[in-house]
Amino acid sequence: DPVLETFALVAERQFGPLRLLPGIRMDIRLAEAFAAGKPIRHYAPKSRGAGDFADLLRVFAEKQIPV
Repeated sequence: DPVLETFALVAERQFGPLRLLPGIRMDIRLAEAFAAGKPIRHYAPKSRGAGDFADLLRVFAEKQIPV
């Protein structure tokens, strides 16, 4: 989506690259994993939420943000 890409570029310029992180979308599997007491990567590794968390961790690694 061109509008989102433009927004992301403007936000990155204004706030800096370390402050712009990918979001975690709503996913019922996240709630189910929490209720089951398991990490999402074990409970539903192919779910949208697991992918979002993997993307976030990848960004942390690329930008060398301590976790």
